[in-house]
Amino acid sequence: MACDRHQEGGDGLDFAEVLVEDLAARATRDADGARWSNTEHRATPSEPEPRTGWAMGNAGIVRELLRFARAGTGRDAAYAVAWPDHADAGHPDAGRSAPGA
Repeated sequence: MACDRHQEGGDGLDFAEVLVEDLAARATRDADGARWSNTEHRATPSEPEPRTGWAMGNAGIVRELLRFARAGTGRDAAYAVAWPDHADAGHPDAGRSAPGA
C-alpha cells in the first residue's frame, strides 16, 4: 500500500521506510537466506497452510521490497510485471483480465 501511494499519488516513502524496517527486523536470516514465517496470530492453528496467489507470503514481501528499492533509488515504482489479478495504475495493461477470466 505504501508503494502504491507513492506510485499513484506522489506520496513520499516515509511510511514505506517504516514498513521495510519492520520487515527487516522480523526476517529469519541464516545460511539459507532470508525469509518470513507464515503465522497468523488470530487463527488456530497459528501456522496456516501456504496459499498461492499474487503477493502471498515471502514472494509478496520480496516483490514489495524490490519495488521499494527501485522507488528509493529514483527508478520507476510501478510493478515490473502486470499480473492478471492485480491492476496497477502505472502499467499500460492495468485492469486487463486474464484470458478466459
